[in-house]
Amino acid sequence: MIIRVIALKRLPRTLGIFDYTVPAELLEKIRPGQLATIPFRQSITYGLILSMDRSGQTQIKTRRDAELKSIVSIIHPDPLVSTRQLQFIQTIAAWYGVSVATVA
Repeated sequence: MIIRVIALKRLPRTLGIFDYTVPAELLEKIRPGQLATIPFRQSITYGLILSMDRSGQTQIKTRRDAELKSIVSIIHPDPLVSTRQLQFIQTIAAWYGVSVATVA
């Protein structure tokens, strides 16, 4: 399964949402709105799970030669934000012309 994650870092406007895979042991536990730890560049950071794609196809085209990284862990089993709040974050980011990661 491929998930879309908002990295909780201040990033340029065109960045902020990244694709990751989910380890087999977390497949049954993962839900949108949860806080997770993700590999980001050479470090581990926090991210909000935005959406899940069980078919394995993403809406954003990824480089074919790049392999997707896997999330490290889920911090809390209950979602921190609802799907409605995630949509609101995306709306605010579009209105103000900033990265979704900056708003989150």
